[in-house]
Amino acid sequence: MPMFEIKSRWDGRVLFALECGSLKLCVEAAVKSGAILDGAILDGARLDGARLDGARLVGASLKNCKWGPLTIQRAPIAISIPNYWQVYILDSHMQIGCELHSFEEWRKFKDSRIKLMDDQALAFWKQYGPALLAMCATRETGGDASGGGDEWATPCT
Repeated sequence: MPMFEIKSRWDGRVLFALECGSLKLCVEAAVKSGAILDGAILDGARLDGARLDGARLVGASLKNCKWGPLTIQRAPIAISIPNYWQVYILDSHMQIGCELHSFEEWRKFKDSRIKLMDDQALAFWKQYGPALLAMCATRETGGDASGGGDEWATPCT
């Protein structure tokens, strides 16, 4: 198996290294271990489906990273909502569980469409939808909904 190294874009030092099958697996292992990946060079990585909740990626270089069918440039904001789904706010899309849609699509969804997503989806959307859409609007205008740089949000309760 090849050795993958995650290096700092600021000084070139190795932030995390692992023999594994892909850079995605290496990043997931780094996050799980609690490694601080501030300034990590992750350009072009395929991160779709990666479990990155809790990751510290302040200032990480993510140019042209793949997230499913999308190419992202900024670190997604990951939000854990207990007893529900993981939420990721990307450059122009939001993923809730397996549902990945543009911000505009999320804004236009009617309750009847949300209800078709899952038995709990409508209750979730009524409770958390307005706050999530506000975070999307902040992200869309170039701001960072997490409140400080391109980093991951802390879990909500």
